[in-house]
Amino acid sequence: MVCFQRKLSRMNYMIAHLTFADIFVACFNILPQLIWDITEKFYGNDVICKSVTYLQVVAMHASSYVIVATGMDRYRAICRPFHSVKWSTKSSNRLVAIAWGLSILFSIPQMFIFGFRANDGGEISCWAVFHPPWTVRIYVLWTAISIYAIPVLILFIIYSRICRTVWLSICDKSDIKVDMAKSRRKKVSMTSYVSSFRTHTTNFQRNLIEQPQSGSNTMKKRMSRAKMRTIKLTVIINASFILCWCPFFVSHVWAAFDHKAPYEGPAMTIILLLASLNSCVNPFIFIYF
Repeated sequence: MVCFQRKLSRMNYMIAHLTFADIFVACFNILPQLIWDITEKFYGNDVICKSVTYLQVVAMHASSYVIVATGMDRYRAICRPFHSVKWSTKSSNRLVAIAWGLSILFSIPQMFIFGFRANDGGEISCWAVFHPPWTVRIYVLWTAISIYAIPVLILFIIYSRICRTVWLSICDKSDIKVDMAKSRRKKVSMTSYVSSFRTHTTNFQRNLIEQPQSGSNTMKKRMSRAKMRTIKLTVIINASFILCWCPFFVSHVWAAFDHKAPYEGPAMTIILLLASLNSCVNPFIFIYF
């Protein structure tokens, strides 16, 4: 990641970290849970139990926080372009480091909750223990707020301001075009009575002036298209994150506060798979854009 940093643009650098977070989810969250479900038994000891469950939550936090870091990077590039000029690779590294640092820090309670122990039925496995029982509600709420609710709130604020800035920019460009059209009409009316020689000379000079301007306008159009493409990419990534993880956390909070909630069954299996689908969908989004 560090070796290719200088060759990547800011956006591609953040996307590379988001891809790494998705790979981390696949290797340390989805794969261990898949093996656990297939074998129907946890094979290991207390260290492996704590390590697996800890890394699973680290992956969930990292996937969420790197998306927020990418949104902050886009906000600074679009809404604060003058400050963005001073933005260096160290600033991007700082954002990513904060995202991973918070992921590691907020996942520490996982190591004290889970352990390789016997349950009430005498079965030894990797279990979570909550004493007193009502603390499970605090655990579920904390997980839902730290991984989903707070990042979604930040993303909503960030992209609301980005959309407002883009909309105002489009309105300003349309106003400028109208003013330019009016000024051209005035110039045409004023030069209509000039001699043909002077008219040809003026047209020749105008062509010399407008040729580099047309090239600069083409570059501006390309830059605006690239900017719109990156905005669409990040918006779709965020929408995928919100839609895939929302049923997962809603169902878990519901199950924590209502003992009659359908915690098992085909619907819950689909919800769990939908949460993992987020990391699987992101690579196809990157390929499309």
